[in-house]
Amino acid sequence: MKTTNTTHQLDPVKFLAEHFLKLRESNPDLSMRSFAKEINISATQLSRILSGERKVTYRQMSRILSALNIEATISKSIISGIILKSGKTAKVSKSLRSAASNVTEFTYHSVDQFKMISQWYHFAILELTYLENFESNPEWISKTLNINVIEARNAIDRLLELGFLTKLENGKLKKTDSRVCITTEKSDAEIRKYESTMIEKAKNELQKTSDLDYQKRLINSITFPASPELLPELKEAIFDFQKKVLDLIQGREFTQVYHLGCQLFPVSKNDTSIEDNKYESA
Repeated sequence: MKTTNTTHQLDPVKFLAEHFLKLRESNPDLSMRSFAKEINISATQLSRILSGERKVTYRQMSRILSALNIEATISKSIISGIILKSGKTAKVSKSLRSAASNVTEFTYHSVDQFKMISQWYHFAILELTYLENFESNPEWISKTLNINVIEARNAIDRLLELGFLTKLENGKLKKTDSRVCITTEKSDAEIRKYESTMIEKAKNELQKTSDLDYQKRLINSITFPASPELLPELKEAIFDFQKKVLDLIQGREFTQVYHLGCQLFPVSKNDTSIEDNKYESA
């Protein structure tokens, strides 16, 4: 499972445009001029950036992301992409270019895109394409995932239509982007449903008591004291851990698809609340 920093970057222009449209959903009266004022640039500059007439610099984008209070992982992806795509004459230090090249990259997708492939087996099919014995037909996929053949066929068609899968000249299916990340700024019903499904599947695995089943899984948890103010850092640490897991499997040969789920929630009552950070969660 290989990634390249030039391919798997979150496009800054597309990000700004989509973020503006999201804000307008909750505030239809929001103008481009007001949005420009919010991110501390002129309306003319914003218009030229969105139209492609002007490139946004990493310093300018850093200020914009800070003004919008964008989650750190997404910000890093955007900034690293701008740095790596900047020309050799751009005023970017070697240390910054080096740091950007080491960022673990994801292809970010909106919740609206996720809703079309929210059933758990869509993502499992994407990962099946990396297996040594993968067969690009609905019958093999349905048998491997224990789903209906019709479900497998429709899922393949949907993934191809949306660009998550591509079909090579030899007819073999291939996942388009190595690492997919769904971004959301609030709790979403489809994401909650997906995560609930995966938790149920984990509960079903716990019912298997053979030594072999036990050896094939790890389901455990920890309970610890913390303060709500630490939640953004804790979430970031969990997300970084997940990326390290993906880094660990790079260059290996695969024979099975696994799912790793992380749950972080309070078990004690507290009236304190803080703003949630903004990456995929239920």
